[in-house]
Amino acid sequence: MAFGLKLAFGDHVHCLFAEPTHSPCMLLGVYTGLHDQIAVQDLGIDNLTAADGLAVGRASGFVGRAMERLLDGFYTLDDQTMYDMLGWLAAAENIRLEPSALAGMAGPQRVCASKAYHQLQG
Repeated sequence: MAFGLKLAFGDHVHCLFAEPTHSPCMLLGVYTGLHDQIAVQDLGIDNLTAADGLAVGRASGFVGRAMERLLDGFYTLDDQTMYDMLGWLAAAENIRLEPSALAGMAGPQRVCASKAYHQLQG
């Protein structure tokens, strides 16, 4: 989705990857430049998360290389944060989702709260 949005809207779109703290494979692959040559387990990260849809220990080299120039940032969130958001969404909107579906919900708040991100983006 990020790839298509960036192609369609260019710099008017800010694309962030959200990953569980125990499975930050894209962050690790892009940040180190090693892409699929490094896994979270190589750094002692257990890759265990309630966000099973995002529980990936080794990033795709193709995706990492294709996306690294298009991404504006990464953030991680722990399982408890995703569970908290599940509760808030269920209570406020009566919507029930799985933890991995909630990872992106934290992005707008984190971007708005980050002075460093605003300075970087201008």
